[in-house]
Amino acid sequence: MPEGKRELSELMIAKLIHDISGPVGAVSNGLEYLTGEEGPIKEQAFALVKESSEQLMARVQFYRIAYGFIYQTTEISISQLRQLSEHMYESSKVKLVWDNFATEASGIPLSNRLGKLLLNMLLISATCLLEGGTLKVALKRIDQGKQLCIGAEGPNVLVKPEWLEILLNTSSTAAIDTKNVQLHYTKLLASDCEVTLEIDHTKTSMMFMASYTQANMPTASA
Repeated sequence: MPEGKRELSELMIAKLIHDISGPVGAVSNGLEYLTGEEGPIKEQAFALVKESSEQLMARVQFYRIAYGFIYQTTEISISQLRQLSEHMYESSKVKLVWDNFATEASGIPLSNRLGKLLLNMLLISATCLLEGGTLKVALKRIDQGKQLCIGAEGPNVLVKPEWLEILLNTSSTAAIDTKNVQLHYTKLLASDCEVTLEIDHTKTSMMFMASYTQANMPTASA
């Protein structure tokens, strides 16, 4: 494995472990109270274990699709992507709105690789909402093809210049580290899908777009 890809893999694993360590630790702490306490404290511990285990399961299921291996030439259920995302952010300050994904009647198929890209775009967009807010997900038809769109709105939206450099500059030489590995991974996915990324932003909003043509979209296998 080339040095750059090995470093990316190692940092992605570190990120994944970091992201699930919170609910894992909460479950562990709750179990300790369950074994040694009675009364109200035990009830609170049981509630903590239940909530934390649900958060852990939601993250694991989300990351399995966002980061795990899936066949490139098959399609992914849009309802599955929506369910994974809603469970992921159910207990957070981020509200998800799927503009034209209420059903799968949008008439636009989505390949597995584009599904992965969409989930990773969601992760980045949610990170930009420092005080919470709303993420609006849409799939649009444009003149030259189709476009995945994630609109972020909140009282404090942060998009750092170095993030734009990594995501949008195809010749960027920014080094990979624990703080930007998500950006590098998303850019790699976009490149694999032959997708063009765009970002427009203000202090209270951001629009994250990924445009692609029908010719670049893998078709479903038989």
